[in-house]
Amino acid sequence: MIKRVLPFIIFLILSFSTNLSSQSGITNRMNFREAESWILFEDYREALPVYQELLKLYPDNSNFKYRIGQCYLNMPGEKGKAIAYLEEAVNNINPDYREKKFREKGAPYDALYYLANAYRIDLQLGKAIETYRLFMEKLDPKIYDTTIVALQIRSCENARVLMASPVFIKEENLGKVINNEHSEFNPVVSADETMLVFSRRQAFYDAIMYSVRVNGSWTEPRNMNEILKVDRNIYPSSISADGKVLYLYNADNYDGNIFTSTYENGTWGPAVKLNDNINTKYWESHAAVSHDNLKLFFTSNRKGGYGGLDIYVSNRDTTGDWGPAVNLGPVINTRFNEDTPFLSRDGKTLFFSSEGHLNMGGYDILYSSLLSNGEWSVPLNAGYP
Repeated sequence: MIKRVLPFIIFLILSFSTNLSSQSGITNRMNFREAESWILFEDYREALPVYQELLKLYPDNSNFKYRIGQCYLNMPGEKGKAIAYLEEAVNNINPDYREKKFREKGAPYDALYYLANAYRIDLQLGKAIETYRLFMEKLDPKIYDTTIVALQIRSCENARVLMASPVFIKEENLGKVINNEHSEFNPVVSADETMLVFSRRQAFYDAIMYSVRVNGSWTEPRNMNEILKVDRNIYPSSISADGKVLYLYNADNYDGNIFTSTYENGTWGPAVKLNDNINTKYWESHAAVSHDNLKLFFTSNRKGGYGGLDIYVSNRDTTGDWGPAVNLGPVINTRFNEDTPFLSRDGKTLFFSSEGHLNMGGYDILYSSLLSNGEWSVPLNAGYP
């Protein structure tokens, strides 16, 4: 009897084990697809823990290491963690890499480029240049833009020059009233430094917070999202000198647009979209108004520009609304992205970020002076701190 029952028990155990393994495999595939979707939408913070769990199950999978490195490289304050994962990933590059395939165990050729970027950001400039050049050796020019890679190599060389003559800056933490365990970013402040608006990362969305300075101290920040009547994907861009008009960037429905909110009677009003001279079917990502509230400098990738995001200016018309936008031209704008323009109090210095001018890689801060003929001077790098 025992001899008959024993094989049956073994069969049940094996069947149950096989079924669990099959269910586990299906779950892992679903998790992988979820993580790949987060990558598609550039939500690296959501994708990261999924890839980390998968790597625990498949510790030799170079594709997961590549994705983890990619996630860290796109997360503020976490970029240095990308290096170790990408260094391992590039040891197993698959020339026939299959993206979005769960069974793919190798890393794509892109891993070399991401590793070079990680070295550059970490100021390991020699390793960065070496890895960029290694990437250049076998890249397919039909897939990769060699101009971009050459620009990155040049940025590393620029970094060595800029770092040799650092500029002095003084940093001061605003303290626990403004900063907490979450990330605070995109701060904007009024000219008299009594109104502060910024973004704070919450569990399920990025909130817009505001605080006022009373007797030299910042008040407890208040959440503005309900007041603005926009629940997500909206960020502060700038604030007028008098602290009465807040300019906002909204990225909902995959279309960047500029909004404003007005401060009256001690509170902010609902967000209002600017007119069609400012907002188009293309991407508008930042706006800042001059001290006299008569000029609006903003960024857009609309047709007719010099490439990527360009900086435009609009003047108030006789009705008080914003008139037609004018591109600032090729001295300011390059074939790459220019973003986040701000104007000095006297209106004679334009500060902005750029990927195209002389920089250390990514977005550097530059400034340009208004000349007597009404043109802007060739931008200068603000320097390495």
